[in-house]
Amino acid sequence: MGRGFQTAVNAGIQSHLLHKTSPAQEDHALDLKTFDTWRIGAVENASPAQRMAFARDTIRQVIEAAHLDDVDLDYELDGDALDALHEAMANALTTPADALKALDRRIEQGILTEGNMDPRLLFVHGAIGAWADFLATGDPTSLKHLANEAVSQIDYHFEPKIDDFLACPQMQAERDRIAVLLKA
Repeated sequence: MGRGFQTAVNAGIQSHLLHKTSPAQEDHALDLKTFDTWRIGAVENASPAQRMAFARDTIRQVIEAAHLDDVDLDYELDGDALDALHEAMANALTTPADALKALDRRIEQGILTEGNMDPRLLFVHGAIGAWADFLATGDPTSLKHLANEAVSQIDYHFEPKIDDFLACPQMQAERDRIAVLLKA
């Protein structure tokens, strides 16, 4: 699609954000690209306090929805990385950024399935790294990565339609969660 289409999409998203409405309130289907643009704009336009509340809720959600009981973690990670993963997941909301980054490095160093990690573990690992970076810097880019891990996790489990992303009730709930926490 051309630049004109993207400019129109961006203008529409900006209009939604300025009027505190969301793309989901329109009468038409919302595609993945438009949803992503809206989500990124919501993060960028949020206050630091809104971003922190959203980040805390997002890491909690990703960890709770991980379903790692079904993943052969001994195949995926060495013992030290597995210990670090469990510690990071159990204490993500209370561990300081530098300690969380150290746990994330241990996980990274102990990956046994380079390039072929179970997606459920990949989402959690990516979210832990993004959360640690966001805690350390407050950078919205890290929060965008964290939010993307949450959306990817939902996409993996429920496979929403690319051209009608919010027809999936779980993705609609995620859109609503983003809108409430980021006041978008």
